[in-house]
Parts: sequence; C-alpha cells; structure tokens
Amino acid sequence: AEELVLHAQLPRAAGTLISSAVAGVVAAIVSQPGDTLQTCMSSNADRRANCPVDLETGSPPTSILGLARAMGWSGLFTGWQARLMHVEVIVVTQLLIYDCLKAAVGL
Repeated sequence: AEELVLHAQLPRAAGTLISSAVAGVVAAIVSQPGDTLQTCMSSNADRRANCPVDLETGSPPTSILGLARAMGWSGLFTGWQARLMHVEVIVVTQLLIYDCLKAAVGL
C-alpha cells in the first residue's frame, strides 16, 4: 500500500518540479531589467560599478526611462545567467517544500 502511495506522489512531484522550473525562468527574465536599473540607480558606489552604462562621466540620464534607453536591451539583461540560476534555485525549492507540506497534511 505504501508503494502505491509513492507511485501516486511521483506524477505530482514531477508536475511541481516542471511548473516551478518554468515559473523560475519566467520570474528571472521578467525581473532582470528592473533589478539592473535598480543597481544602476543605487547610491552604493560598489553596486553602481556593475552598471553596464558609465554614469560617472558625461551627462548621465535624468530618468529611469532615459537610463533604460541608454542601456538598451542587451544592457537591461546584463547578468541574466547568474540571476536565472539564483532565482531558479529559490523558486523551485520553495514550491517543492510547499507541495510536500501540502501533501503531508492531505491537501
């Protein structure tokens, strides 16, 4: 009987794993431009050093939209690979824990 319960849980776990992986990818892609802009607008000089646009020389953009235009699409997605790995691990772990707890209480 216990083996039957385990087999019933495998499709649920696989579904959770696949859907959480997709959710992690979407979350990482959607949030990357905003995080890059936030880094560039930061008052912390160390964080600002990671900005793909040089804000220290010349005339820096006066608005977030101006900064986004100056960065372009490639600049907005600078560092997306690292963010993808970071967000993916967090989202998949959270949703797997949530699903396990839900299954443990019988929902």
